Amino acid sequence: MDFRTQRRTLEVLSDLFQRKPQVGRVRFRPQRAGGRGLGYTGALLPRSSPEREGLSSRQLLEFLRRAQVHPTINPHTLMVLRHGKVVCSCSFAPYREDVWHVTHSMCKSLTALAVGMLVGEGKLSLEEHICDIFPGRLSPLANPLAFRRMKAVTVRHLLTMSSGVNFNEAGAVTSEDWLGDFFSSGVGFEPGAKFAYNSMNSYMLSAIVKRKTGLGLSAYLRPRLFEPLGFGDVAWETCPQGIEKGGWGMYVYLEDIAKLGQLYLQKGKWTGADGKEQRLLSAAWVEAAVKPDTVHENGEEYGYQLWPHSADHTYMFNGMFGQYVVVAPDLDLVLAVNAGAGNLFTRSRSYTAVREFLKAVARAPAPLP
Repeated sequence: MDFRTQRRTLEVLSDLFQRKPQVGRVRFRPQRAGGRGLGYTGALLPRSSPEREGLSSRQLLEFLRRAQVHPTINPHTLMVLRHGKVVCSCSFAPYREDVWHVTHSMCKSLTALAVGMLVGEGKLSLEEHICDIFPGRLSPLANPLAFRRMKAVTVRHLLTMSSGVNFNEAGAVTSEDWLGDFFSSGVGFEPGAKFAYNSMNSYMLSAIVKRKTGLGLSAYLRPRLFEPLGFGDVAWETCPQGIEKGGWGMYVYLEDIAKLGQLYLQKGKWTGADGKEQRLLSAAWVEAAVKPDTVHENGEEYGYQLWPHSADHTYMFNGMFGQYVVVAPDLDLVLAVNAGAGNLFTRSRSYTAVREFLKAVARAPAPLP
């Protein structure tokens, strides 16, 4: 934990111990999305039957039943797309598909997608140093020991969770200036040397989008992604300065997170309601994003704010407690799920169940009756 975070945490604990009427130093207001998020208003994906798209209804039903009865998976909503069409869509009481759901870290992949669009527009390079993007933010006096390493941090290091910056989510709880505290933080290792998961890297990517375009993530993505894909309502929590958190705090519908997986599966192309195909994201970006770049200490691979799995040629947008979008290009299949599982990273019983289902699909004879 960063020194400043330790100090602020001790201040909070001291206030609690002394039973002060006001605890901490941060003015905090819970953010609420208002009356939205009830009733899906976006464009529905095309529907088909499982067998028509080469899937077994029996296998799907078996997968759903296993997920439902397993003590740790706790599924809320689930959707399967094959050949771009929804072949399975369901919810588990009391959850409903037409009510949006928190994504946790799954929205990191959306933040990376926005960065990819900026790169495609020629407004950003992954090799840019963040201190050049935010001139005047980095001072040798703030943290002399970390100054040299912080100067070396690039956009690519943020994307691949390899910046080494110590300021993290715990520090954000006690801070009102996330940008300032990021730049004055310690840096635990040479940027790019290894993987260290830190959601403040994603926040910095969000701040870069705002810096480069003058628009927050939601405003930037609306005409470029949300409208072309026909999203319903979206909400994204912000930091004290009004910048979307980037790495968490997003609410979206299951139908729409499934569209994201399909967009990546189609390497950035999308066919709109008018039947016209358009390119929203470059194929080169998608191909680079889903390749393993760094490796988590438990062996999990990491790309551009998503989790590739080289062993079975899949990749996943992942949020804690089982907010998954799993893309299987070899099977032309996307699986999206919201859940309340007890896991942070990808190694979990719920993800194992998904992989077992994908293996069963790969073994199935084709065509099915």
